[in-house]
Amino acid sequence: MEYFEESFFVDVREKMFRPLVITGGIANLCGFICNIFLYGMTGPSVVCGLCFLTIVLIGITGCTGGRADLAGAGIVLIISWFEFPFLYYVYGSTILPYFVMAMVAVAVFLPRRHLWFYFAATLLIDSTVVLVCRERVYGIVTRGADSLALAILCSLVIASFSVFCVLKALIERYESQKTDILEMGKKLEQAANHDGLTGLYNRRYLVRYLTELIRHTEKEFLISLIDIDDFKHLNDTYGHAYGDQVLTELAGFMQEEIEGKGIASRFGGEEFLLVFEDGDVSGAFESLCRIQERLKAFGQESKGQEITFSGGVESHREEMPLDKLFTAVDEKLYQAKNSGKRQIIG
Repeated sequence: MEYFEESFFVDVREKMFRPLVITGGIANLCGFICNIFLYGMTGPSVVCGLCFLTIVLIGITGCTGGRADLAGAGIVLIISWFEFPFLYYVYGSTILPYFVMAMVAVAVFLPRRHLWFYFAATLLIDSTVVLVCRERVYGIVTRGADSLALAILCSLVIASFSVFCVLKALIERYESQKTDILEMGKKLEQAANHDGLTGLYNRRYLVRYLTELIRHTEKEFLISLIDIDDFKHLNDTYGHAYGDQVLTELAGFMQEEIEGKGIASRFGGEEFLLVFEDGDVSGAFESLCRIQERLKAFGQESKGQEITFSGGVESHREEMPLDKLFTAVDEKLYQAKNSGKRQIIG
Protein backbone atom coordinates (compact mmCIF):
# COMPACT_ATOMS: atom_id res chain seq x y z
CA MET A 1 0.00 0.00 0.00
CA GLU A 2 2.82 2.39 0.87
CA TYR A 3 4.47 1.61 -2.46
CA PHE A 4 1.34 2.51 -4.44
CA GLU A 5 0.80 5.67 -2.39
CA GLU A 6 4.39 6.83 -2.90
CA SER A 7 4.37 5.95 -6.62
CA PHE A 8 1.15 7.92 -7.03
CA PHE A 9 2.65 11.11 -5.59
CA VAL A 10 6.01 10.65 -7.34
CA ASP A 11 4.11 10.40 -10.62
CA VAL A 12 2.11 13.56 -9.81
CA ARG A 13 5.27 15.43 -8.77
CA GLU A 14 6.98 14.53 -12.03
CA LYS A 15 3.92 15.44 -14.10
CA MET A 16 3.54 18.78 -12.29
CA PHE A 17 7.24 19.69 -12.34
CA ARG A 18 7.25 21.55 -15.64
CA PRO A 19 4.07 23.56 -14.85
CA LEU A 20 5.71 24.42 -11.51
CA VAL A 21 8.89 25.63 -13.21
CA ILE A 22 7.01 27.53 -15.91
CA THR A 23 4.56 29.15 -13.50
CA GLY A 24 7.23 30.04 -10.94
CA GLY A 25 9.62 31.29 -13.59
CA ILE A 26 7.05 33.47 -15.38
CA ALA A 27 5.71 34.88 -12.11
CA ASN A 28 9.19 35.85 -10.89
CA LEU A 29 10.22 37.25 -14.27
CA CYS A 30 7.08 39.40 -14.38
CA GLY A 31 7.70 40.46 -10.78
CA PHE A 32 11.28 41.38 -11.58
CA ILE A 33 10.32 43.46 -14.63
CA CYS A 34 7.43 45.22 -12.86
CA ASN A 35 9.56 46.02 -9.81
CA ILE A 36 12.38 47.40 -11.96
CA PHE A 37 9.91 49.53 -13.89
CA LEU A 38 8.08 50.83 -10.80
CA TYR A 39 10.71 50.98 -8.09
CA GLY A 40 14.08 50.40 -9.69
CA MET A 41 16.70 47.93 -8.46
CA THR A 42 15.24 47.50 -4.99
CA GLY A 43 15.15 44.51 -2.64
CA PRO A 44 11.98 42.98 -4.16
CA SER A 45 13.49 43.34 -7.65
CA VAL A 46 16.64 41.53 -6.61
CA VAL A 47 14.71 38.74 -4.84
CA CYS A 48 12.41 38.16 -7.84
CA GLY A 49 15.40 38.12 -10.18
CA LEU A 50 17.37 35.68 -8.03
CA CYS A 51 14.34 33.41 -7.59
CA PHE A 52 13.75 33.45 -11.35
CA LEU A 53 17.34 32.37 -12.06
CA THR A 54 17.25 29.75 -9.29
CA ILE A 55 13.98 28.23 -10.54
CA VAL A 56 15.29 28.11 -14.12
CA LEU A 57 18.54 26.44 -13.05
CA ILE A 58 16.77 23.91 -10.80
CA GLY A 59 14.22 23.29 -13.56
CA ILE A 60 16.94 22.50 -16.10
CA THR A 61 18.70 20.24 -13.60
CA GLY A 62 15.46 18.41 -12.77
CA CYS A 63 14.51 17.87 -16.43
CA THR A 64 17.95 16.66 -17.51
CA GLY A 65 18.96 14.79 -14.37
CA GLY A 66 15.84 12.66 -14.02
CA ARG A 67 15.07 13.75 -10.45
CA ALA A 68 12.11 16.04 -11.03
CA ASP A 69 10.64 15.13 -7.63
CA LEU A 70 13.68 16.40 -5.70
CA ALA A 71 14.04 19.47 -7.90
CA GLY A 72 10.37 20.30 -7.43
CA ALA A 73 10.72 19.98 -3.67
CA GLY A 74 13.67 22.39 -3.76
CA ILE A 75 11.69 24.98 -5.72
CA VAL A 76 8.72 24.69 -3.35
CA LEU A 77 10.92 25.19 -0.28
CA ILE A 78 12.55 28.27 -1.81
CA ILE A 79 9.28 29.98 -2.67
CA SER A 80 7.43 28.83 0.48
CA TRP A 81 10.09 29.50 3.11
CA PHE A 82 11.86 32.47 1.60
CA GLU A 83 10.26 34.28 -1.34
CA PHE A 84 6.60 34.40 -0.30
CA PRO A 85 7.32 35.50 3.31
CA PHE A 86 9.66 38.20 1.97
CA LEU A 87 7.07 39.41 -0.55
CA TYR A 88 4.45 39.54 2.20
CA TYR A 89 6.80 41.66 4.28
CA VAL A 90 7.17 44.03 1.33
CA TYR A 91 3.71 44.01 -0.23
CA GLY A 92 1.47 42.95 2.64
CA SER A 93 -1.83 41.10 2.41
CA THR A 94 -1.97 41.15 -1.41
CA ILE A 95 0.40 38.16 -1.24
CA LEU A 96 -1.91 36.01 0.90
CA PRO A 97 -3.13 33.92 -2.10
CA TYR A 98 0.49 32.85 -2.55
CA PHE A 99 0.47 31.37 0.95
CA VAL A 100 -2.48 29.16 0.00
CA MET A 101 -0.73 28.16 -3.22
CA ALA A 102 2.40 27.34 -1.23
CA MET A 103 0.48 24.97 1.05
CA VAL A 104 -0.93 23.14 -1.95
CA ALA A 105 2.57 22.87 -3.42
CA VAL A 106 3.94 21.58 -0.12
CA ALA A 107 1.23 18.89 0.01
CA VAL A 108 1.99 17.74 -3.55
CA PHE A 109 5.74 18.14 -4.09
CA LEU A 110 7.36 17.43 -0.74
CA PRO A 111 8.17 13.87 0.46
CA ARG A 112 5.31 12.08 2.17
CA ARG A 113 7.38 10.76 5.07
CA HIS A 114 8.03 14.17 6.64
CA LEU A 115 5.08 16.04 5.17
CA TRP A 116 3.65 17.13 8.53
CA PHE A 117 7.01 18.67 9.43
CA TYR A 118 7.09 20.66 6.18
CA PHE A 119 3.50 21.77 6.67
CA ALA A 120 4.13 22.89 10.27
CA ALA A 121 7.35 24.70 9.32
CA THR A 122 5.67 26.51 6.43
CA LEU A 123 2.70 27.49 8.58
CA LEU A 124 5.03 28.72 11.33
CA ILE A 125 7.05 30.87 8.91
CA ASP A 126 3.90 32.34 7.33
CA SER A 127 2.29 33.01 10.70
CA THR A 128 5.45 34.68 12.02
CA VAL A 129 5.63 37.02 9.04
CA VAL A 130 1.94 37.91 9.37
CA LEU A 131 2.36 38.67 13.09
CA VAL A 132 5.50 40.73 12.50
CA CYS A 133 3.71 42.76 9.85
CA ARG A 134 0.37 43.02 11.67
CA GLU A 135 0.58 46.82 11.98
CA ARG A 136 1.17 47.37 8.26
CA VAL A 137 -0.97 44.82 6.43
CA TYR A 138 -0.42 46.63 3.12
CA GLY A 139 3.34 46.24 3.29
CA ILE A 140 6.17 48.77 3.28
CA VAL A 141 5.58 49.91 -0.30
CA THR A 142 3.24 52.86 -0.71
CA ARG A 143 0.72 52.24 -3.52
CA GLY A 144 -2.41 53.83 -4.86
CA ALA A 145 -5.77 52.10 -5.15
CA ASP A 146 -5.19 51.09 -8.80
CA SER A 147 -1.77 49.65 -8.03
CA LEU A 148 -3.15 47.77 -5.04
CA ALA A 149 -6.03 46.32 -7.06
CA LEU A 150 -3.62 45.27 -9.82
CA ALA A 151 -1.35 43.55 -7.29
CA ILE A 152 -4.28 41.66 -5.80
CA LEU A 153 -5.49 40.64 -9.27
CA CYS A 154 -2.03 39.38 -10.29
CA SER A 155 -1.67 37.39 -7.07
CA LEU A 156 -5.12 35.89 -7.52
CA VAL A 157 -4.51 34.90 -11.16
CA ILE A 158 -1.11 33.31 -10.49
CA ALA A 159 -2.27 31.46 -7.37
CA SER A 160 -5.51 30.28 -9.01
CA PHE A 161 -3.73 29.03 -12.12
CA SER A 162 -1.13 27.15 -10.07
CA VAL A 163 -3.70 25.52 -7.78
CA PHE A 164 -5.87 24.62 -10.78
CA CYS A 165 -2.94 22.88 -12.52
CA VAL A 166 -2.05 20.89 -9.41
CA LEU A 167 -5.61 19.79 -8.71
CA LYS A 168 -6.18 18.92 -12.38
CA ALA A 169 -3.10 16.69 -12.37
CA LEU A 170 -4.19 15.06 -9.13
CA ILE A 171 -7.67 14.31 -10.46
CA GLU A 172 -6.34 12.98 -13.76
CA ARG A 173 -3.87 10.75 -11.96
CA TYR A 174 -6.57 9.58 -9.57
CA GLU A 175 -8.88 8.66 -12.46
CA SER A 176 -6.05 6.89 -14.25
CA GLN A 177 -5.05 4.94 -11.16
CA LYS A 178 -8.68 4.08 -10.40
CA THR A 179 -9.01 2.64 -13.90
CA ASP A 180 -5.78 0.68 -13.44
CA ILE A 181 -6.99 -0.71 -10.11
CA LEU A 182 -10.34 -1.75 -11.60
CA GLU A 183 -8.56 -3.48 -14.48
CA MET A 184 -6.21 -5.17 -12.03
CA GLY A 185 -9.21 -6.28 -9.97
CA LYS A 186 -10.81 -7.80 -13.06
CA LYS A 187 -7.59 -9.64 -13.92
CA LEU A 188 -7.24 -10.93 -10.37
CA GLU A 189 -10.84 -12.08 -10.36
CA GLN A 190 -10.29 -13.76 -13.72
CA ALA A 191 -7.20 -15.53 -12.39
CA ALA A 192 -8.93 -16.54 -9.15
CA ASN A 193 -12.05 -17.96 -10.82
CA HIS A 194 -10.80 -19.37 -14.11
CA ASP A 195 -8.48 -22.13 -15.22
CA GLY A 196 -5.29 -20.72 -16.69
CA LEU A 197 -5.07 -23.16 -19.62
CA THR A 198 -8.65 -23.57 -20.82
CA GLY A 199 -10.22 -20.32 -19.64
CA LEU A 200 -13.10 -22.25 -18.09
CA TYR A 201 -14.25 -21.69 -14.52
CA ASN A 202 -12.07 -23.52 -12.03
CA ARG A 203 -13.16 -25.86 -9.25
CA ARG A 204 -13.02 -23.08 -6.65
CA TYR A 205 -15.58 -21.03 -8.54
CA LEU A 206 -17.66 -24.12 -9.36
CA VAL A 207 -18.10 -25.02 -5.69
CA ARG A 208 -19.16 -21.47 -4.83
CA TYR A 209 -21.51 -21.35 -7.82
CA LEU A 210 -23.20 -24.66 -6.98
CA THR A 211 -23.47 -23.74 -3.30
CA GLU A 212 -25.34 -20.56 -4.23
CA LEU A 213 -27.45 -22.43 -6.79
CA ILE A 214 -28.51 -25.01 -4.20
CA ARG A 215 -29.27 -22.31 -1.65
CA HIS A 216 -31.38 -20.09 -3.90
CA THR A 217 -33.16 -22.43 -6.30
CA GLU A 218 -35.87 -24.96 -5.60
CA LYS A 219 -35.94 -26.58 -9.03
CA GLU A 220 -33.76 -29.52 -10.03
CA PHE A 221 -30.64 -29.04 -12.10
CA LEU A 222 -28.15 -31.42 -13.69
CA ILE A 223 -24.42 -31.79 -13.54
CA SER A 224 -22.26 -33.88 -15.84
CA LEU A 225 -18.71 -34.98 -15.02
CA ILE A 226 -16.71 -36.01 -18.08
CA ASP A 227 -13.20 -37.40 -18.42
CA ILE A 228 -11.14 -37.71 -21.63
CA ASP A 229 -10.53 -41.35 -22.47
CA ASP A 230 -6.92 -42.56 -22.48
CA PHE A 231 -5.59 -39.05 -22.03
CA LYS A 232 -2.25 -40.28 -20.65
CA HIS A 233 -1.76 -42.26 -23.85
CA LEU A 234 -2.35 -39.09 -25.87
CA ASN A 235 0.27 -37.23 -23.84
CA ASP A 236 2.77 -40.06 -24.09
CA THR A 237 2.21 -40.52 -27.83
CA TYR A 238 1.91 -36.96 -29.12
CA GLY A 239 3.41 -34.88 -26.31
CA HIS A 240 2.01 -32.63 -23.64
CA ALA A 241 1.61 -29.71 -26.05
CA TYR A 242 -0.93 -31.71 -28.02
CA GLY A 243 -2.55 -32.84 -24.79
CA ASP A 244 -2.99 -29.19 -23.82
CA GLN A 245 -4.46 -28.51 -27.26
CA VAL A 246 -7.01 -31.29 -26.74
CA LEU A 247 -8.01 -29.78 -23.40
CA THR A 248 -8.46 -26.29 -24.85
CA GLU A 249 -10.39 -27.56 -27.88
CA LEU A 250 -12.74 -29.56 -25.67
CA ALA A 251 -13.16 -26.55 -23.39
CA GLY A 252 -14.15 -24.45 -26.39
CA PHE A 253 -16.71 -27.03 -27.52
CA MET A 254 -18.24 -27.16 -24.05
CA GLN A 255 -18.30 -23.39 -23.69
CA GLU A 256 -20.18 -22.97 -26.96
CA GLU A 257 -22.64 -25.75 -26.16
CA ILE A 258 -23.39 -24.70 -22.56
CA GLU A 259 -23.87 -21.01 -23.30
CA GLY A 260 -27.24 -19.87 -22.01
CA LYS A 261 -27.83 -23.20 -20.26
CA GLY A 262 -25.35 -23.12 -17.37
CA ILE A 263 -21.59 -23.19 -16.93
CA ALA A 264 -18.63 -25.38 -17.84
CA SER A 265 -15.64 -25.81 -15.53
CA ARG A 266 -12.38 -27.68 -15.35
CA PHE A 267 -12.76 -30.06 -12.45
CA GLY A 268 -9.15 -31.24 -12.42
CA GLY A 269 -6.67 -32.70 -14.88
CA GLU A 270 -8.62 -34.02 -17.86
CA GLU A 271 -11.93 -33.95 -15.98
CA PHE A 272 -14.59 -31.32 -16.67
CA LEU A 273 -17.91 -30.62 -15.03
CA LEU A 274 -20.91 -29.01 -16.73
CA VAL A 275 -23.95 -27.58 -14.96
CA PHE A 276 -27.30 -27.59 -16.78
CA GLU A 277 -29.53 -25.25 -14.82
CA ASP A 278 -32.77 -26.12 -16.63
CA GLY A 279 -32.72 -29.74 -15.43
CA ASP A 280 -33.62 -31.04 -18.92
CA VAL A 281 -32.12 -34.55 -19.03
CA SER A 282 -32.69 -35.19 -22.74
CA GLY A 283 -31.34 -31.74 -23.61
CA ALA A 284 -28.23 -32.36 -21.52
CA PHE A 285 -27.57 -35.70 -23.23
CA GLU A 286 -28.01 -34.10 -26.65
CA SER A 287 -25.51 -31.39 -25.76
CA LEU A 288 -22.99 -33.93 -24.49
CA CYS A 289 -23.39 -36.01 -27.66
CA ARG A 290 -22.70 -32.96 -29.83
CA ILE A 291 -19.59 -32.19 -27.79
CA GLN A 292 -18.49 -35.82 -28.17
CA GLU A 293 -18.89 -35.71 -31.95
CA ARG A 294 -16.92 -32.47 -32.25
CA LEU A 295 -14.10 -33.92 -30.14
CA LYS A 296 -14.02 -37.05 -32.32
CA ALA A 297 -13.83 -34.91 -35.43
CA PHE A 298 -10.99 -32.85 -33.99
CA GLY A 299 -9.02 -36.03 -33.23
CA GLN A 300 -9.54 -37.34 -36.76
CA GLU A 301 -8.48 -34.05 -38.35
CA SER A 302 -5.43 -33.50 -36.15
CA LYS A 303 -4.02 -37.03 -35.63
CA GLY A 304 -6.18 -39.37 -37.71
CA GLN A 305 -7.81 -41.03 -34.69
CA GLU A 306 -10.91 -40.35 -32.66
CA ILE A 307 -10.64 -38.77 -29.24
CA THR A 308 -13.54 -39.48 -26.92
CA PHE A 309 -14.63 -38.95 -23.36
CA SER A 310 -16.73 -40.79 -20.82
CA GLY A 311 -19.25 -39.07 -18.61
CA GLY A 312 -21.82 -39.32 -15.90
CA VAL A 313 -24.97 -37.24 -15.42
CA GLU A 314 -26.66 -36.68 -12.08
CA SER A 315 -29.69 -34.62 -11.02
CA HIS A 316 -29.64 -32.53 -7.90
CA ARG A 317 -32.64 -33.28 -5.77
CA GLU A 318 -34.03 -31.26 -2.89
CA GLU A 319 -31.83 -31.14 0.24
CA MET A 320 -29.06 -33.10 -1.50
CA PRO A 321 -25.64 -31.91 -0.15
CA LEU A 322 -23.00 -30.85 -2.63
CA ASP A 323 -20.51 -33.52 -1.60
CA LYS A 324 -23.08 -36.27 -2.19
CA LEU A 325 -23.91 -34.77 -5.58
CA PHE A 326 -20.23 -34.93 -6.55
CA THR A 327 -19.97 -38.51 -5.25
CA ALA A 328 -23.04 -39.59 -7.22
CA VAL A 329 -21.88 -38.12 -10.52
CA ASP A 330 -18.39 -39.53 -9.98
CA GLU A 331 -19.88 -43.01 -9.57
CA LYS A 332 -21.73 -42.58 -12.88
CA LEU A 333 -18.45 -41.59 -14.55
CA TYR A 334 -16.78 -44.64 -13.01
CA GLN A 335 -19.52 -46.88 -14.47
CA ALA A 336 -19.01 -45.34 -17.91
CA LYS A 337 -15.25 -45.94 -17.74
CA ASN A 338 -15.73 -49.55 -16.66
CA SER A 339 -18.34 -50.21 -19.35
CA GLY A 340 -16.10 -49.62 -22.34
CA LYS A 341 -15.64 -45.84 -22.18
CA ARG A 342 -16.87 -43.50 -24.98
CA GLN A 343 -20.28 -43.23 -23.33
CA ILE A 344 -22.38 -41.18 -20.92
CA ILE A 345 -24.34 -42.75 -18.10
CA GLY A 346 -27.18 -40.97 -16.35
